[in-house]
Amino acid sequence: MKIFATLGAAAAMMTAGAAYAGPAVLVEAKDHAIISGGIGSGTPLETRNQSGLAAFYVDEGTSLHPFTAVITHTTIFSGYEWFSDSGTTSAAVSYFVDASSRIKGINHFVLWNEESSGIGVFDLYYGAAPGALTDLVLAGITPTDNPLVDYLPDVYEFSKRPNTGWWTLVMDGCPQPIVGSYPACAVGEVAWGGPSVPEPATWAMMLGGFGLVGFAARRRRQSLSVTA
Repeated sequence: MKIFATLGAAAAMMTAGAAYAGPAVLVEAKDHAIISGGIGSGTPLETRNQSGLAAFYVDEGTSLHPFTAVITHTTIFSGYEWFSDSGTTSAAVSYFVDASSRIKGINHFVLWNEESSGIGVFDLYYGAAPGALTDLVLAGITPTDNPLVDYLPDVYEFSKRPNTGWWTLVMDGCPQPIVGSYPACAVGEVAWGGPSVPEPATWAMMLGGFGLVGFAARRRRQSLSVTA
């Protein structure tokens, strides 16, 4: 009976998958809108499509923390970054995130702060439309002032927000103190993250594992009974 109880418990876990979430995975923004700072140079598309990263991640599939611990962003500008208009000290860009139901809320923001003309300080808002400053998620954050080499990201964690919505990055104090060659706000790359529910194949493997454990336990009990 215990083997069936074990399998039953595992099946219940699978049925209640929405209540279980694993480690955070990376979520890619799907759209963007420049709110202030001018058209600038480059495009915000290049700050959300992974073009400047040393390796690509799988949207909603790659574990956030191991990836961000080692993957750098290039110092090359063309095709990989966005700069606000020359001479601007503040700017704002909104990013649209639309994660699937596998993601159980968005609770991470990842920023590769551009090494030459990066952000001095920023606020991050969540809202229903581009530029909507409805929900202040992160306030007065000073990102890493990166030197002129390929650079790692900063990772910020906060309480969960919905899977779908616009995130507005309000930048100020630009460029960062270690100034490069261009007086402006600049973004290397951004990403979001949230805990995910395992894929059905993963649940199947877990169920199989539970079954083997239960079977082994039953065989052991039978063996002990014969010995006794």
